[in-house]
Amino acid sequence: MPKSQPVSLLIVDDHIENLLALEATLAGEGYRLVRAQSGDEALRHLLREDFAVIVLDVQMPGMDGFETARLIKARDRTKDTPILFISATSKEAVHQFEGYSAGAIDYLVKPITSSIVKAKIAAFVRLYQSNRELENKQVELRKQKAELEALNGELLRVTYELTTEEAKSRMIFDTSIDGMFTFDEEGVILSVNPAMERLFGYPAEEMVGSNAQKVLPDLPGMRRPGADGDSNIRYLTGLVSEMRAMRSNGGAFEAEIQLGESVINLQRLFACTVRDITERKRTLRQLTDAKNEAERASRAKSEFLAMISHEIRTPLNGVIGMSELLTEASLPEEQSKLSQAVRSNAGRLLGIMNDILEFSRLDAGKQELDSQPFSVEETIAQAIAEFKPAAARKGLAFTCDIRSSVPGCVVGDPLKYREIVRRLVDNAIKFTDTGSVDIVVQAERSGRAEEADIRLSTAIADTGIGIPENKKDLLFLPFSQLDSSLARRFEGLGMGLAMCQALAKAMDGEIRLETKEGPGAKFVCVVGVAPFDWSPPSTYSELPLTREYGEEYEEDAASP
Repeated sequence: MPKSQPVSLLIVDDHIENLLALEATLAGEGYRLVRAQSGDEALRHLLREDFAVIVLDVQMPGMDGFETARLIKARDRTKDTPILFISATSKEAVHQFEGYSAGAIDYLVKPITSSIVKAKIAAFVRLYQSNRELENKQVELRKQKAELEALNGELLRVTYELTTEEAKSRMIFDTSIDGMFTFDEEGVILSVNPAMERLFGYPAEEMVGSNAQKVLPDLPGMRRPGADGDSNIRYLTGLVSEMRAMRSNGGAFEAEIQLGESVINLQRLFACTVRDITERKRTLRQLTDAKNEAERASRAKSEFLAMISHEIRTPLNGVIGMSELLTEASLPEEQSKLSQAVRSNAGRLLGIMNDILEFSRLDAGKQELDSQPFSVEETIAQAIAEFKPAAARKGLAFTCDIRSSVPGCVVGDPLKYREIVRRLVDNAIKFTDTGSVDIVVQAERSGRAEEADIRLSTAIADTGIGIPENKKDLLFLPFSQLDSSLARRFEGLGMGLAMCQALAKAMDGEIRLETKEGPGAKFVCVVGVAPFDWSPPSTYSELPLTREYGEEYEEDAASP
C-alpha cells in the first residue's frame, strides 16, 4: 500500500524564533511545516497549495493576523481552512472576539503550552482528514453514480435496440411472402410464419410440434456428419437448394430452400426459408424450349440462305456473264444501254445477296476473327480510296486525320476493320450533298489486363441530312430505313449500320452516334486491337491521306 502524504501546516509569525519554537514543538508529529514571516507571504503560499491548519500570529508589521485571516476567509478555496490565532499582547475578551470575528476557530495567548498546541492542532488535523476522506468518498460516489447512470443508459439503449430488432425480425417473419419455420436438432418444428400456412395448407398449430419431414420429406438429405467426437446433428447451411415439398392435400411442388443455424441458450436451432418455384421452373422450361426452337429456326434459316444463295447465285452469275458479253459486243446504242442496265441490276442483286448472307453469319455468331499485324493508315487508305471520285463529283471536302496516338502497326482483323470504315464512309458520302466528310482516327490504352488493350477510335463526321431525334433508336436495327423516301432515293436494305455494329462487337468494340455541332451526323467506331512493335514502311504514300486534320484530299492522288 503506498505511503500517504504528510499533512501540511502553515505557520505564520514575523519572528523567526517563534517559528523555530513552533517547529520544535510539532517536531515528530509527522506534519509538513511551511513557514511564512508575513501575511503577504502566507497568502502567496495559500495560492500555491492547501493546508490542514494555519497557525497565525496576530501582531505582525504591515498586514496583521486579523486582516490576513479576513483575506483567507474571503477566498472560496481557503474559507474552510481552520485558523489558530496566537497572540502575546492581550487576554482581553474584546481582542479574542475580534480574532473569532476574523475567522479563527481557536485563540491562544503566549506563552503557550506545547501539549495544548499539539492537542488542538491534532484535533484540527483529524477534522481536516475526516473532511478530506468524506470529500473523496463523495467524489467516488459521484463517479460511481455517473458510471451507473451511463451503464443504465447503455442498458436501456441496448434493450431498445434489441426490442426494435426483435420487432423488425418478427415483422419480416410475419410478412414474408416466403415460408419460414424453425426446428430443433430432432427436426421438430418450433415456429412457422403465416406464409407457411398459405404455402402448405396446414394450420400453424398443426405444423408446430410435428417433424419437418411432414412438409419437406427430403430434408434429412441435408444432414451432414459433425466433427470427430461431435454427436450434434448438422445441416448444410448457407446454400440455396431445390427439393420436393408436400402440401396438406398430398400434392407436391418444387421448392427452393435455404437453411441457417444458430445456438440460443445452449440449444442448437435451425431456420428454413421455403419458396415455391413451380412457376419459375415452368417458365424456365418454356424459355429453354423457346431457345431450342429459335436455334432450330436459326439453323433452318442459315441452311435455307445457304441453299437459296447457291440456287440464286448460279443463274445470277450466268446473267452477269451474258450481260458482260452483250456489253462488249457491237450492239446498237439502245440495246447496249439495256445490256448495261441488266449488268448493273444483276450486280446490285448479287451485292444484296452477299449482304444478307454476311449478316446471317454475323447474326449467328459464326464470324471468327483473323488477327494479324496491319497498318492502320494503310487499311484506312484502302477503305476510303474507292469513295474519292464520288466525293469529288459532289464537291465535298474529304479529309482524314490520323492522330499521333495511333501506333504505326497493330494486331487485329484488318478486313473487318476496313469493312466497318468503308460502310460508314459510304453512308456519309451517300447522305451528304454539300459540305464535308471528315475522318479522325485516334487510340488510347484501355487499362485492362488483356491482349487487346488498345482502343482504336475512328470518327466519321459529315454535314449531310443528319439523324432525326425520334429515329435514333432505329439506327442499328437490321432492314430498317429512317424514311421510306430515302430508301427509294438511296436504295439499300438498311443493313449497313447493323452489320457495322455486329463487326465492331466481334472486335470487342461498338459503334455509337455522337452529338455534333451543325448539320449532319457523327458516328464513332471503337474496336479493340493489340500493340505490335514492328512498323512496316508505308507503300501507300500516294494515297489521299493527311496527318493534319482539315487538309483536303488532293484530287490528283492516285488510287491503289
